[in-house]
Amino acid sequence: MKREKEAFLEALAGLHAEALSACPGWTAHDVLAHVVAGGTEIVELVQARIDGQRVPATRGFEEREQPFRELPDPELRRILENTEVLENTLRTAIDQHP
Repeated sequence: MKREKEAFLEALAGLHAEALSACPGWTAHDVLAHVVAGGTEIVELVQARIDGQRVPATRGFEEREQPFRELPDPELRRILENTEVLENTLRTAIDQHP
């Protein structure tokens, strides 16, 4: 996961937030918000399972991504750079439910 994250961050480094991406109608910022929102959603769902709580239904793209689209690009990049929470949560889930 680290290599992919580093490659993604490296690709983003040379792009302005409003640069158009290969996804029609999406900017680099939109793609970044999509990735960060998806990772955050995974952490929340897996953490609920680990904690023995009811696992909520996955939210739709618009609902889960909008708050992230509103964040400044540098803040989104910092969130993506700090994936320790995601990695630790997934490791815990794997250890508890092999």
